[in-house]
Amino acid sequence: MVIEDYINDESYKGVISFLDFAFQKLSIKTICCPCLKCLNIGYKDRDKVRDHLLVYVIVGSYVVLRLCWNFLT
Repeated sequence: MVIEDYINDESYKGVISFLDFAFQKLSIKTICCPCLKCLNIGYKDRDKVRDHLLVYVIVGSYVVLRLCWNFLT
C-alpha cells in the first residue's frame, strides 16, 4: 500500500492544490516543508513535501511559509 491509500480524497486533493500553488508561484525545485515535523525548516522537493503533508499534516499557521516565499520572490 502507498500513503494515498490511507488518506481521503479531499485531503489528498488539498495537498496537491497547495503544492501546485507553491511550486508555480516560486518556480523553483524545493520549498520549506510546512509539516508538523519540519516546521518550515529546511527545503524539500515536491514529492517529499507531499509525503510529509500526508503523513505529518500541515502546521496551523502559514506565517513562516509566507515569510519564506516573500524572501524568495
